[in-house]
Amino acid sequence: MFLELQKPLAKGLTTNLHFLVQEGAIRANAEVRYTLPGTGLGLKFTAVEKECGPKLAGLLTRLRGIQRARKI
Repeated sequence: MFLELQKPLAKGLTTNLHFLVQEGAIRANAEVRYTLPGTGLGLKFTAVEKECGPKLAGLLTRLRGIQRARKI
């Protein structure tokens, strides 16, 4: 996951994510994998709460569909 931030977190730092999307609330843990100063950072999910897994899968499916529709 890439997040746009003015002041990215340090590489290797772990963080808790809590976000609300169309599919519902998603809570996960992630590690900062890379930073782009002034732009944002890349995160790797390290754990997703059990009940949030299907919601995250649904979100990814929906986003992939949007991306494909834009290419057509």
